Amino acid sequence: MKNLLLCFALLSIAVSGFGQAVTQAIAQESSTQSVETMPTAGCGGYHFLQHLDKQSPGYLEQSNQIIEQIAQITAAQDVAAHKKADLITIPVVFHVMYNNDDENLPDSVIMNQLKVLQQAFRHTHADTGALRDEFKSLAGDAEIEFVMADKDPDGNATNGIVRQSTSITHFGGVLPYNQNQTSEIQKWVADSFYHNIFRMTKTEQGGSDEWDPYTYLNIWIGDMRILEPKLNDFEELLFVALATPPRWHEFWPEDLVIPGIRSKGVLIHYVAVGANNPVDYPAPYGALNDNVKQGKIAIHEVGHYLGLRHIWGDVADCEVDDYIDDTPPCLTQSNFRCLMTKNTCVDNSQGSDLPDMIENYMDYSSGNCAVAFTKGQIAVMREVYDKYRKEPSSTPETHEVAKLQLVELYPNPNNGQFFISTQQNTPTQIVIEDLNGRVIYQNTISVSQSLYLNEPSGIYVLRASNEEGVQLQRIVIE
Repeated sequence: MKNLLLCFALLSIAVSGFGQAVTQAIAQESSTQSVETMPTAGCGGYHFLQHLDKQSPGYLEQSNQIIEQIAQITAAQDVAAHKKADLITIPVVFHVMYNNDDENLPDSVIMNQLKVLQQAFRHTHADTGALRDEFKSLAGDAEIEFVMADKDPDGNATNGIVRQSTSITHFGGVLPYNQNQTSEIQKWVADSFYHNIFRMTKTEQGGSDEWDPYTYLNIWIGDMRILEPKLNDFEELLFVALATPPRWHEFWPEDLVIPGIRSKGVLIHYVAVGANNPVDYPAPYGALNDNVKQGKIAIHEVGHYLGLRHIWGDVADCEVDDYIDDTPPCLTQSNFRCLMTKNTCVDNSQGSDLPDMIENYMDYSSGNCAVAFTKGQIAVMREVYDKYRKEPSSTPETHEVAKLQLVELYPNPNNGQFFISTQQNTPTQIVIEDLNGRVIYQNTISVSQSLYLNEPSGIYVLRASNEEGVQLQRIVIE
């Protein structure tokens, strides 16, 4: 059987034959690029962000603004000054969903995956020496360690592996349409695909319930393919892995994004787990076995889980990157290659024009050359973990961004009529949305302004932004 692998794939997305319809549908759902010209698609993380943005307009822009501010905050921090007392230890639980013996990966594979993850974040992996000299001063030890959970949420002893037999053969779903029903497939992708994938995170839907996400890193393993029975039982794998982004704000309502999708962690296709996985990708994609089976896909996804973006910024533009200064800008992802001569953008911020850092875990390089995080990336991951991945009750009061006061709103609660005043008469963009993401007011103000929202009683979200940053605040209409 064929697998169309759109994450870390060797092939262009413009593949003829079976699977083209779903490929095109998800490209249209998450991008304005055509399927013929779009490069090999990335892992599910950024596509998921784009999907969230479609469900809640402004979500991606807001996430971009917040991660940029985090990068600016951490840029002033001395990562090298971290002491052993700063070591972050994260318990991990692996949820293994299996419909057959191949999917029920042995403990040895799971333990190997943990080892690879651990070595990457401590920068002790055997292949770190492959990092080119010009990047060695930029790379570092994240001082983040991963250990198998030894207690479950109820306090019972565990080995950190949950095995769940499932009747689900394809968590990506079963496509009910044929090749020519493009509009129907596109709607199915928008409405059903992510809900199907996230069945992995719910016991009642054939998966395994998450453990407390503020205590554990949940990693779900299963068959993430879509079955296309009307296309000769074609099995299509859109994403090898997917990580949920940090939930940026304490007041961000659970139902503002996608109702029913609230689990937090990493989802990964069972073939991509570990460096000693006995299961291979089938022909004609056998070359993938030499390039994605080092256990490094999980490293990439945990990077997303801890707030990192792809180093090329997911846009073919040298002016757009990942908001982190010490990752050299690049025009495109590495297309699953280890091309040491690749230098797609001119940038002298580090003193000389550096080539593309294909050794970075957040590129789409082959696992054979992905070997490092930069110190800037490390600072962001630690900040995100400390402020957004811990128990939420500890986050709002401690994060500098959350304290940012660009405008003052009063009274609040109110009857729909209130005043907004800016600080020092600074031009500030104001956007007010309801909990479905519908924009009900948008303007740039410089002075105090009276507003009246003719809206039903409920909670609304104000986003104020200027060159100082972004402020988010609830508005309560009684």
